[in-house]
Amino acid sequence: MNQPEFEIYTSAQEFDDHLFDETNDLMALAIGSDFIYKETELTAERMEVVFTQIEEYSHMFHKFLAIYDENKKLDIESFRDKSASEIQMAMDMFITQSEQIDELETKSKIKICSLDSTEMKKTIRISPVNCLNKMKDFLPQMVFEKVSDLCDKMKIENEKVKKKPTKIDEFVEIKKNLILL
Repeated sequence: MNQPEFEIYTSAQEFDDHLFDETNDLMALAIGSDFIYKETELTAERMEVVFTQIEEYSHMFHKFLAIYDENKKLDIESFRDKSASEIQMAMDMFITQSEQIDELETKSKIKICSLDSTEMKKTIRISPVNCLNKMKDFLPQMVFEKVSDLCDKMKIENEKVKKKPTKIDEFVEIKKNLILL
């Protein structure tokens, strides 16, 4: 850069310095204005109300986030020792959770804020669906294993019956074992 070009930039700076004198200082005008001060306070109060309403709106998701966390901990193997009614109750619970999540509204308007919880709903919706899918995959396998185990026990008891028990104690033991099956 040569001297004349440098002077153009520095002289322009000197020319614009009057914009920052006391009579044109917008910051000083704003700080001294009661109107701007009151409007700023009102805006802050209104925004606090809006954010409080948004926080209250978000509380409806807490229940579903707890469900999501609980469902993530699901140990499908724990159903091996459960009764059919307990398994049915668990499946009904997952179906109910899914239906409740489906009923959630995804769009809401609170004063000047538009809230869109579509992604939240998608994320938590997956939880009960995954649990039901795990149950769907696990139950046939579990039933097959239990039926196989029952068949093995029946074969053993059938062999005992084929030998024709000779004592009453043997017959009573076979009968007890068959009842337990």
